[in-house]
Amino acid sequence: MKGKYESVVIDVSLDDTCSDQLLSLKGSPVLKNASHVYIVSVYNESMKECLPSNIVDPKDFDEIGKFAKAKLEDLKMELLPSGVESSSWHTEVVFNNDSKRVALEYLNERKASLAITATRGEQGISGVFKDSFAFYLVQHAPCDVYVVRPVH
Repeated sequence: MKGKYESVVIDVSLDDTCSDQLLSLKGSPVLKNASHVYIVSVYNESMKECLPSNIVDPKDFDEIGKFAKAKLEDLKMELLPSGVESSSWHTEVVFNNDSKRVALEYLNERKASLAITATRGEQGISGVFKDSFAFYLVQHAPCDVYVVRPVH
């Protein structure tokens, strides 16, 4: 990984495992040196099992949006390096069932120089190289991709 990326996009699943893995980025010089960091979650219906029990309707986008935005803001505060202006860090929730296409569009719109994502993944190389979102990004993203994998 290079030391300086202008625009970094962190794609966050609402899955706690993936979110927790992204905490390993805390203190990263890549995040400290980025001009802009975008923390985004593309919500689709397959993520409904990640919702808290108080959200009973998986199509209640107002409540889901509040929950997801709060989760992204918490992650932002955990990862935001000291001395870095928080106004250059952005959080966004996007509702769309085609998360792969939307993620590529988002990377292009933000002129991303680095995309970061985490996997729930299986152990070994098969955990990354299957029909996964992370593998899709590695193949198609218009920028470098950093995949955070679980520690087993």
